[in-house]
Amino acid sequence: MSIWKFGDYQAYTSANVRADVKPEATVKNGYVGKFNPATMQFEQFDTAAEALGDVWIVGNLIDTPETLNTGDFEVTTEDFARIFKLNDVVGKRIEVEGNICDTAFASVSVGDYLIPETGNYQVTLKAAETGAYSVALLVKAKTTMGNFVIDNAATGGYICEVVSITFA
Repeated sequence: MSIWKFGDYQAYTSANVRADVKPEATVKNGYVGKFNPATMQFEQFDTAAEALGDVWIVGNLIDTPETLNTGDFEVTTEDFARIFKLNDVVGKRIEVEGNICDTAFASVSVGDYLIPETGNYQVTLKAAETGAYSVALLVKAKTTMGNFVIDNAATGGYICEVVSITFA
């Protein structure tokens, strides 16, 4: 999981960005979670209620030339993570790799919602969840976007609209 991008420059400039945050565990680009200002850490969602609130996404530059596969790039607890607040770009589009979602790429369809997951840093296909999510990703299209891998084994990606939605 290493590639995601904003759909346009306006979304990039609208998002609140923090570059002074350390992750509580090793993370990859595209991981979603929460920002804890008390500890200055990027953390996973511990409860379903937390996943309904502010959602941040890791977006570090891959600055290690020895990384052959972009999916192998990691931000350790010793490094600073650059995180973007997705709540600031509701209504905008982002393009993400398919493996940002823990649901199989083939099982996700256009029109599906991907919601933040509790207990890890990924999003998951909305199943029977209820609640008012401040951030969910509405899949608008499936693409060939994937991480650059030396063995050409990328799965694909999604063009998503960042939405705020209530599931009943």
